[in-house]
Amino acid sequence: MKKLIAAALCFFGTIPSSIYALDLTPHEIAASNDGPPIQRFFFQDEAKRMSFRIDNKMTVSGGNDSAMFRFSDIKNAGVKLSKSQIKPDLLFDEKNLESYRATVRAFSPPDAKETRIEEEKSAAIAINGWTSYQFVLTYNLFGFPYRRSITFLNYSKQEQLIFDISAPESDYQKVYARGYKILNSLSDLSASNSTGPT
Repeated sequence: MKKLIAAALCFFGTIPSSIYALDLTPHEIAASNDGPPIQRFFFQDEAKRMSFRIDNKMTVSGGNDSAMFRFSDIKNAGVKLSKSQIKPDLLFDEKNLESYRATVRAFSPPDAKETRIEEEKSAAIAINGWTSYQFVLTYNLFGFPYRRSITFLNYSKQEQLIFDISAPESDYQKVYARGYKILNSLSDLSASNSTGPT
């Protein structure tokens, strides 16, 4: 039954990729703000460049539909920002939350055991006036406890994103804090602050 709910949600809540304005392919740029150029990254959103920062122990890769962030100092942890197949007008209310829960359970790795939704939090990401709803999963993977947060984020009236953070339980808070900084740094990069692609 849960699989049928998830399938129905995906079927009725899909958005053709052609109407997406945001391209999650990460681009590098040398940005300056009254000082020496600093390496920055950005996503293209139609005419806008949405700048973001990562720390010096992170890497980013990806394509149109998703960007993946990895850590050189934390094993088996990652942050992923991806396009959701759910329409932003599918509200985070009791009528629809069970469908969201079914979608979240599908994020559990195939080999995971004892998967549970531990927490749910409305307005989990209080940035830029975005509407969001977060689910926190716990599971055991090859005998090790993991924690994973799946946050549905309404980026615009047309686009919903998924902010996915996973890590061994002992590292989760550090990974979450560093992942949150990426989103918190997301801003419109004006042409006057850049020296061009690198």
